[in-house]
Amino acid sequence: MRPKVYIDGANIGHEDEENISGLRIKEALCMVEKYGFEAHVIFPSYLINRQNENKKKKVKHPEIIDVLKNEGRLSLVSNDDDEAIITIASDNDAFILTNDRYKNHKEKSWWNPKNDKLIKSNLITFDFIEGKISISQSERHRLNIHLNDLSQPQMSLSDFKKHATNGGVPLKTHLETLPKAVQIIPELIQQNQKEISLAALGSKLKNRTNYGLNELFGNSKNAAKFLKSRGYPIRHNKGVIYVKAVAA
Repeated sequence: MRPKVYIDGANIGHEDEENISGLRIKEALCMVEKYGFEAHVIFPSYLINRQNENKKKKVKHPEIIDVLKNEGRLSLVSNDDDEAIITIASDNDAFILTNDRYKNHKEKSWWNPKNDKLIKSNLITFDFIEGKISISQSERHRLNIHLNDLSQPQMSLSDFKKHATNGGVPLKTHLETLPKAVQIIPELIQQNQKEISLAALGSKLKNRTNYGLNELFGNSKNAAKFLKSRGYPIRHNKGVIYVKAVAA
């Protein structure tokens, strides 16, 4: 089984005292998965609660949080997110990606000696160098992790189309495991500041990969269903389907 890592979303997304970056969280998640981990983000719901006008921190690119949640790769927690991530990591003998040592929790009633051992042995620290997240060689060596040790099998185009035309692609299927032509779709959507019609998207995809949306999904309805499941808002207008470019 692949080792499990829970990502401290609030910690890794911290840019400064006022901003939490959704981009940082997504980058960390993708990097950890490439190292061979099964990864999941824990994120406090109060940071994206739009009703909370007294928030001290702003989440940049909150749409990324929505997309990751829809993909089943992020969980919002309403209580203490530090307690939640320590509890679930302890229960599953999992690692935690964070630079937090959780020292301010050691006097709390829920803390126990098992947590001290977890903090000592199962924390993975990181740096941001030139705007990119990095896990040091010593950390990877300590955890006996190497790039490409465990790679997920990539879904074939025929298998993908079978899923797309028969109920949809499972939400927990990571983008990186889908056919290359499908992986390019978010990039093409994001090239547009507002939205793009599925017809225009299909044309761009055909030019880029030699595959159109119908060849991948069977029809535009299935394509729209897939994109909606990934967190992209879909709009219908006079028979034309549009997808909004929300994920950065």
